Amino acid sequence: EHWHSYVDSGRMATVSGWLDALGDARIAASPLAAYCAMWVGALSGDQRSVRRWEPVVAAAGDYGPLPDGMRTCAFSAALMQAAFGFDGIGAARRASEVAVRLETDPRSPWYSLARAAFANALYFSGQPELAAAQLDEGALADTPLALARLLATEVSALLAVDADRLAEAETAAERARNIVTDPVIGLGGAPQSSLAYIATGAVLAARGQLDEARGEFETSLRIRRKWAGISPVPTIELLLRYAPVLA
Repeated sequence: EHWHSYVDSGRMATVSGWLDALGDARIAASPLAAYCAMWVGALSGDQRSVRRWEPVVAAAGDYGPLPDGMRTCAFSAALMQAAFGFDGIGAARRASEVAVRLETDPRSPWYSLARAAFANALYFSGQPELAAAQLDEGALADTPLALARLLATEVSALLAVDADRLAEAETAAERARNIVTDPVIGLGGAPQSSLAYIATGAVLAARGQLDEARGEFETSLRIRRKWAGISPVPTIELLLRYAPVLA
C-alpha cells in the first residue's frame, strides 16, 4: 500500500530492503510482492529485475484492485512498459494503449501516469497532436505522482519548443526542473531526472543560448550514462537536440 510514497520521497533503498528481506521465493509466490519488485527495478533501470518479475505480475491478470489503487496486475504490467519503454517505442505505445483502456477513472493517480506515458509514446512516434490531446485529457498538473508530472511537463515543453511557443515551453521546463530538484521528491538521483534537463536544454537551444543548452544536455547525458538499462529513446532525442548545438 505504501511502497510508492516511500519511492516518491527518496526512500527507494527502504523498499528494496523490504524486498530483499522477503527473498526471491516469496516474491515469486506473491503477485503483490512481484509487482513492487518489478516497479522498483523499472525505476532504477534494472532490466534484469523487470524481466524476472513482469511475467509473475502479468500472469495474475485481472487480480485487483491492488492496495495502492492500481486497478489490476494486467494494468500494472502494461503501465510499467508504457512508462519506461524497455522494449522500444512501438512496444511502449502498444502498452500505453492497453493501459489507458484499462484505467478509466480520472480520480486514480495511475490514470494520470497512463495518459502521460501515452503522450510520451505518441510524441516519440511522431504524432505531436495526439500527444497534446492526451496531456489535455489527463489533467496531469495536479496528479500526486511525481513521475506522471515529470513525463507530462517534459513532453509539454518539447511540444511547445517544436511549435515555437517558447514562453510556454520555458514554463513547462521549469516545472520539470522543480520536480527533480525538490528534495522532498525522490526523483533527484533517478534516471528519469534526465528528462527535465532535456526539456530545459531544448528551450535554451531554441532561444539561442547555446552554452547554457550544452550544459543542460551534458548533465542529462551524464545521468543517462549511469543507468545502462534504461530506455534508449530519450537518449536518442537528447543526442538529436544536442548535435546541432555543438555544430
